[in-house]
Amino acid sequence: MPEHRTPRAEPASDVTLWLGDGEQLQHVLTNERTGVDRSEATSAIRPAADRRAIAGVTDHRVVFVVGGPSAYDGDFVRSLWHSEIVETRVETESLTTRWEFETTAGRCWSFTARETDTGEGAAFLAAARADRSGPHPVVRPLVEHCTILSVHLEQEDWVAFDRHRATAWEALNRAWEDCPDSPAGVPNAVDRLSRELHRLARDRQLRAGRAALSAAEERLDVGALAAGYRRARTGADRFERARTLSERDDIDGAAAVSGLVKADELAENALGRLLATAKMHRAEAAEQSDVEQRVSTLETALDRYNTAATLVTDDSVSEAVRARARTEARQTIQALIDARLDAASTHGVTGNRKLADGNEADAKRAYLAALEDLDRARELARSFPVGDVDSIRTRREALTAQVASLSD
Repeated sequence: MPEHRTPRAEPASDVTLWLGDGEQLQHVLTNERTGVDRSEATSAIRPAADRRAIAGVTDHRVVFVVGGPSAYDGDFVRSLWHSEIVETRVETESLTTRWEFETTAGRCWSFTARETDTGEGAAFLAAARADRSGPHPVVRPLVEHCTILSVHLEQEDWVAFDRHRATAWEALNRAWEDCPDSPAGVPNAVDRLSRELHRLARDRQLRAGRAALSAAEERLDVGALAAGYRRARTGADRFERARTLSERDDIDGAAAVSGLVKADELAENALGRLLATAKMHRAEAAEQSDVEQRVSTLETALDRYNTAATLVTDDSVSEAVRARARTEARQTIQALIDARLDAASTHGVTGNRKLADGNEADAKRAYLAALEDLDRARELARSFPVGDVDSIRTRREALTAQVASLSD
């Protein structure tokens, strides 16, 4: 298959890098500021401050490249096959010309060019639209699949994209099988469409990864650390898939690599904040003199560590972080067992005092509260080997007998 090189948007002469073998560039339109517009709510795609936007008209398609927009890692690249374009409008003003392309998918793309002498380009596109023969029969299904997948990609309809992708790849395999019996130029067209399909597959993972990172950032902003971590890991998984596709299909993988780095940073941030929050609660508990408040704060800290425990099993988490989480969790469990035993003693003293005053009902309530503390301490000691289960059981049996001796 012919060599394919990564498209770039600077300088304008690099427009030839968009093309595969056999495709001829007819016209070049440039603009340093405006970029490309789409008929959507958030439609403007503007180049970075030091970059430009370029549109190329070839014998097969119209190609847009916008240099490094802020919402994209790298250049924005889209192509419209002549068979996709149902209408072309050209509006000329004093210094610029606005080109609009309406596609079979019902989407309108527009590009404002600096040059005003664009009559030849408009005539060329009009002639291309008038050619009803369209692509060769071997190529036509691939063009249609590219169009459908592009629409699903723009709408971020991943279910529909993934479902249709399998059909598109079957058509691609059939096209390669039919190439030897087709006229000259068809293999090159199939190769271009093959790369377009692979690019769409990569972009599907990039889009899903960016959506996951956006969701992760939103959750971290409101303190939903575990949810933010999970979203970041989902994003990392999508970027890793995009990177694998890029390497396998020999297409640009820079956006996948940078996305993966950002996803790992977000996940590390979320997990670090979760562990820091748990440690903060444990430190607060150590300063509290009220035993009930100490128990409540330590339970909160343990809940944070339990949440972290469900996350640190991820292969991306280092053994050092896992060891830190385990050590701090054990320390918290031991402190909570001690706090629960202290609370049980406090409730026991209260029960004894109430019983001495002849108030058996209040005494029983205090003893039952003490039993709850002992049960929780025993549960923790059984689940995590840091407490003395036997001594807790002995205390509980004695308290249970005392409660049973009281009248209902």
